[in-house]
Amino acid sequence: MSKVACLVRRGPIAERLDRCVVIDQWNDLFPNANLSHLTSSVSDHVPILLDTDKKVASNRRRTRRRGRKFFEAAWCREFNFEEQLDDSWRNGAVWNDRNMEFHDNKRRDPKQTVDFVRAYLIEFQRCQQIVSTTPKSAVSKVWQAPPPGVYKVNFDGSFQSASKEGSYGAIARDYEGNVLGAIAGRLELVADSFQAECLAALKAITWAKDMGFNNIVLEGDALSIIRKVTASMPDFSPIGVYIAEIKVLSSSFVSCLFSHVHRDGNVIAHDLASLGSSLSETRIWIEEVPDSIVAVLQTECNTLPV
Repeated sequence: MSKVACLVRRGPIAERLDRCVVIDQWNDLFPNANLSHLTSSVSDHVPILLDTDKKVASNRRRTRRRGRKFFEAAWCREFNFEEQLDDSWRNGAVWNDRNMEFHDNKRRDPKQTVDFVRAYLIEFQRCQQIVSTTPKSAVSKVWQAPPPGVYKVNFDGSFQSASKEGSYGAIARDYEGNVLGAIAGRLELVADSFQAECLAALKAITWAKDMGFNNIVLEGDALSIIRKVTASMPDFSPIGVYIAEIKVLSSSFVSCLFSHVHRDGNVIAHDLASLGSSLSETRIWIEEVPDSIVAVLQTECNTLPV
């Protein structure tokens, strides 16, 4: 009964239905009936709870204005909720543009449709970060050294909306805070800040592999990127292809962990990313950092490369 997706055609209009239908006689017998969706994490269907004697204010049956859309909070608990949201926004936007052109003779630029969908998906991801149940105290605000035998690679990305370009930076340190290397460079044809952060993570883990590291912790201040690379489900967002590549690369290490840090604990990577925007080509430092970063490094740890 639940989440019945059917397609009703009325002439040239296609409409998706998700509702329960009863006859008038049944409605007269149970005027206070209430239908609600429960949650399920093991099936694409969810159980429906039918209460035939729901108590409501003034003994009146709750009605919904025709055409209004209601959001069920329980949907957020479904494991593939973000995928379904992505698909719904894409298909909904396309159908809306199609109907506008067919009925109102109005045609929207396809690029505007893509930007519309992307804006809502980005907003959804930002809302996910805001309502996260992760305690703030669990996120470190200072850089912490990795265990012996493990190298920590901090990364960060930067985005310039005017030029649609970005930059990235990364630094690798051991358990004593010694710098093994750093990298910075530019990113071309970047759509938004999310893509810039994701590409920065990809550049960092690729560079860590080229450096010959076997055990690493890849750390950044972009919580959405860390969540995506640690998720078990495939990512169908616009940056999904980069997320998949990061996951593949992570499996080539003996051990690869992903960690989220507050931006105050990622200052060096941030400064390297800012420096990257002024470089004409990718720059790599071995066992040292640029002169402009030394002061920040001294603040984070007292051990400097010899």
